[in-house]
Amino acid sequence: MFSLCGKLMGHLPVCGWVRAATGVIKRRANAVTKGWDDEITDELLVRMLKETVASVKKNDPATGDWCVQGDELSVWVDASSLAIGVVLEKDGAVVEDACWLRPANDAAHINLAELDVVIKGINLALQWEVKKLRVHTDSLCVHHWVSDTLTSKARARTKAASEMLIRRRLETVKKLVTEYNLSDKLTRVPRRWYEAMKKEAKPLPLCAASVEEDKIRKIHHDSGHPGVQRTYYFVKLARPSIPKSAVRAVVRECQTCQSIDPAPARWRKGQLGVDATWSRLGMDITH
Repeated sequence: MFSLCGKLMGHLPVCGWVRAATGVIKRRANAVTKGWDDEITDELLVRMLKETVASVKKNDPATGDWCVQGDELSVWVDASSLAIGVVLEKDGAVVEDACWLRPANDAAHINLAELDVVIKGINLALQWEVKKLRVHTDSLCVHHWVSDTLTSKARARTKAASEMLIRRRLETVKKLVTEYNLSDKLTRVPRRWYEAMKKEAKPLPLCAASVEEDKIRKIHHDSGHPGVQRTYYFVKLARPSIPKSAVRAVVRECQTCQSIDPAPARWRKGQLGVDATWSRLGMDITH
């Protein structure tokens, strides 16, 4: 039984639905037998195996692009109550897939399984030595958790019973992205150098100050126009020497932030020129 399942999917990078099918068959075989060489007489198991072999003969799912080049990959991940699956895609062609059955008595929430498969998908893609990786998931919660963790725009919000398990997995995702970013080492120097330079920092000339303002303005715009505190957090990651007062000045002068959330102002009350309701023309001008 196990030998036949191995022949169907062993050493093949792409097997499609056969992975989950053979996994269920092997799990069923272990459940109805006690020893390795016991004869299997389970009718349901035999029927499942025959149906799998017939389907493979009719439509073999072991396909894919065997000549893969480039440093970009897309990872498609999904989870169900039965299993979790990963598919690696390159230019529209599936280059590798994988499937893991969940424990039969697994009571974990589906979002936790969706987060587990994201980690497995990233690990599988890292073996291809990719530099740019795009992960696709159909779980909105996992999307927000991973995005907030990687961008640091917000703290991952969850009050589930497995909150600590979720945060532990999110830290694993963050470390995977950080540790395997090969170019990251080229943009880092010892932190003690920064501390020493900050002590010797002198007031910036006018031209340098304007350059710093442009840098703050760009970071504020790229991060989605957050408040002073969050903008200052992103600015410190790029330029630790910039003071918070400079960030506050740039945020206060941001025209986009003023148009979205303008400061309260008092306007002189006027008088309508036309009394009839359907004869008026109204206009609202912001700037």
